[in-house]
Amino acid sequence: MVALAVMALWLVLGRKLGWFLSKAILYPAPLFIGVPLCLAWGVFFAFVMRWIIEWWHVGIIIKVILYGAGAYVAMPSYGLFDESSIPAEYLKKHLAIHAAPTLAYIVASVLFAFWVKIPH
Repeated sequence: MVALAVMALWLVLGRKLGWFLSKAILYPAPLFIGVPLCLAWGVFFAFVMRWIIEWWHVGIIIKVILYGAGAYVAMPSYGLFDESSIPAEYLKKHLAIHAAPTLAYIVASVLFAFWVKIPH
C-alpha cells in the first residue's frame, strides 16, 4: 500500500518536473543535448521503479501498476502539447523527445529487472 502512495506522489511530481524540463530545456535545446537528457530521464525512472519494487517487495499486480506508472512519467512532454498544433518542422524533435525516454525506460527496466539487485 505504501508503494501505491509513493507511486501517486511520484506521478504528480514526475509529471510536473517533466513538463518543466520539456519547456525549459528539451524543446529549446538542440537535439544533441535533448536526446541524451531524455535517455537519462528514462533510465532514472526505470531505476526508481526498480528501487521501489526491490525495497517494498511488492506483488505482481503492484509491479505491473508501477511499471505502467513509470512509463507514463518517463515521457516528460506527455500531454504538454496538442500534437496537431506542432509545426511540421518541429515534429521530428517532438517525436524524439517523446520516444527516446520511453524506449530508454523500457530497455533499462528489463535490464534492471534481470541484472541489477539494489541493496536495501
